[in-house]
Amino acid sequence: MMRFDKVLLCLSLVFVMRATIADSHLPECSTPPAVLIDGLSRTACEISQSVMVERYSGPKPAHPYASEFDRRKVAIAIGKKAESVTTVAGIRAGPRAVQVQTSLLYPPLVDQVAKRYPTPKARRYKRWVIGYEQIEYGAQGSAQGFPLECATAVHSTTQATKIVAECFPLEERARFLKTLDAVRGLRGP
Repeated sequence: MMRFDKVLLCLSLVFVMRATIADSHLPECSTPPAVLIDGLSRTACEISQSVMVERYSGPKPAHPYASEFDRRKVAIAIGKKAESVTTVAGIRAGPRAVQVQTSLLYPPLVDQVAKRYPTPKARRYKRWVIGYEQIEYGAQGSAQGFPLECATAVHSTTQATKIVAECFPLEERARFLKTLDAVRGLRGP
């Protein structure tokens, strides 16, 4: 019986140590979420090069035929230095205009993408600069596949730079713009 108690004590210590180690990562993401929208919850938060990257997901659809296209995903990067934020987000600047395609968030089922059409010119929404990319998935025969739009929005001030990325059905562009309106005025980590 004494041996069982020792094993139980050792296992308890292991679980307590694991919980302590896991909690040591929480201070990096102890800030409130950057966006508060019904149906989205923060699923990941990390800090890299003084840039906070948050990932949000909507609930998994309950219907049996649901796929990755049915689940909403949003990524947000926030930092004080614009160069650091664009580097972490994987955004490259071109000679004429900013190319705002990011590596923060890729389209779902990226291996099934048949065609990609980036818009040649970024658009503006309030104080955001937005780059859109039309995504078309493959279909059987010569039929046009499922279309999707991926958007990356950048807002930069002297206090912080924010980047928001989301891929969505074409009819959901207004929902993306509402997401931009909901992003808090953070100053970065």
